[in-house]
Amino acid sequence: MLWSAKWFEKVELNTDEYGYNIFKYFENSKIKIKNTLNDFEKLDPYLFWAYPKIYSLTLQDEPFIHIDGDIFIFRRLPEDLFSGDFGFQNLEIAHYERAYSKLINFYDKNYSFKPSVWSNNLKTAINCGLMYFKNPILAKNFHKDVKKYFIDIDDKFATQLKTELQDVIKTTYITYPLLFEQYYLNCFINSLENKKINYLLSNEQVEKEEKGQSIIQGYVHLIEDKNNPYYINNVNQRFMLEFPEEWKIFNKLDLKWILII
Repeated sequence: MLWSAKWFEKVELNTDEYGYNIFKYFENSKIKIKNTLNDFEKLDPYLFWAYPKIYSLTLQDEPFIHIDGDIFIFRRLPEDLFSGDFGFQNLEIAHYERAYSKLINFYDKNYSFKPSVWSNNLKTAINCGLMYFKNPILAKNFHKDVKKYFIDIDDKFATQLKTELQDVIKTTYITYPLLFEQYYLNCFINSLENKKINYLLSNEQVEKEEKGQSIIQGYVHLIEDKNNPYYINNVNQRFMLEFPEEWKIFNKLDLKWILII
């Protein structure tokens, strides 16, 4: 949040009451904290942990960028990322056969109430760690589809997702949100005409990143490393050095723990 405010004129954090009572102390002329995500207590976090993020897209009425809480922007992002209708971190190709293809087959086999723009053969998904929407109405339409076809599902299919899907995917990572957040977004955008999509990372750069070669300086998406003590310590050190006054405020809050999702 603090680093993003270095590069953007306005930064908005959407959170629940617990988060609001932490982050309200950091509001300033650029940063606004909004207590908007309190209506999801009955939502099964096991299946739908990504849905509040998609809901937050509907709260914007002008062109915007959304970043996940485990992304740090240490340098200004390239301007050409925002020159089109959409901008994203990268296309998901390497993970397609490992996860997405099995997810898609499971959804096709077990659920018949699908969106009109659903396609089961795109062969790619979109990494949604960073999302730019030039037209906020399209973000609202995307959310509307996700809620109708992937969140408001019947009890039978929800049970199947919890009891059968992980055996199919063979992973402990809860993968259903990848289907409605990252694969269906590709279906949704693919159905639009005359759209321009930009990516921060090319396919070749993603391949190098996965081999441990750092390509983009100043942009970090921790993903599964967000609870790694090494990276937590590095983030803390940069926090202390670059935002000493905010660091003092943060420490006075005497937080016992924070769960990062």
